[in-house]
Amino acid sequence: MTPTRDPLYAQGVALTLFISLMWSTSPLIFRHIEGASPWQVIFFRAMSLVIALTIVLAFRYRASFFVKVRAIGRPGLLASACLGSGSVLYIFALDHTTVANVAFLTSSVPFITAILGWLVLREAVAGRTWACIGLALAGVGVMVAEGFALGGWVGNLLALGCATVSAVQAVCLRHGRGVDMWPSVLLAGVVAMSIAAPFVDDFGITWRNLALCALQGVFISAFCNILFTICARRVPVAELTLLSLAESILSPFWVWLLLAEVPSEVTLIGGAIVLLAVVVQAMAALRAAHRSPA
Repeated sequence: MTPTRDPLYAQGVALTLFISLMWSTSPLIFRHIEGASPWQVIFFRAMSLVIALTIVLAFRYRASFFVKVRAIGRPGLLASACLGSGSVLYIFALDHTTVANVAFLTSSVPFITAILGWLVLREAVAGRTWACIGLALAGVGVMVAEGFALGGWVGNLLALGCATVSAVQAVCLRHGRGVDMWPSVLLAGVVAMSIAAPFVDDFGITWRNLALCALQGVFISAFCNILFTICARRVPVAELTLLSLAESILSPFWVWLLLAEVPSEVTLIGGAIVLLAVVVQAMAALRAAHRSPA
């Protein structure tokens, strides 16, 4: 059974791939932050997000600001908690293991999401999507087998935790797709700040590091996660996270290209398999949308 398509489904697919491209630069930016603790990075990254989104949402909602925040309900609050805690897990995973290892382990999100989407949302998954998930699973299996040898168990565990909460967030956004979920991104920043603040020993940070944290917080976190809430209203949850796998391929590519962190041959083989699954899914989705009336 093929899920019902949103009229803007094709645009949602293209936007999801763009978001994945932007997200893939986050580890590269983190690697360029020098002399700041992970707690400092998390705090100032989240602070930048909160400031930027408060201004944007206050301008957008005006007098109905607090009404819109309350309207996200329990799904939005849970999505906020997942996104906020996931950002903490992600930064510490990068601090404890390689970019490639984190990218490979977090690419397990579609498989967790597909199960949750079926259990919680009773959302049908097209046979084509299951086939692409199977193909991606094969590629992930190849990469994870190699990836576990590249990092310690702490970093691996943190990355898997990040993947789990990301899957829960995707399901929550899809469940609340009839509601404007932009405020959930703002609250996620508050969650991350609240977690990090007690552990920051020194709030002094260089202007360079602050600028890099702000770049992550304002553009990659705030802007891209707002776009992701829009995509969650357009694209079925299993396909949404499958398309997001492009991030897992591009993240190691950037650090290889600019920081000379070279993936192994086995990693490249597994990455190519996952990328193939993403491309097949995206092209098939666009063809399906082209055949449907606008």
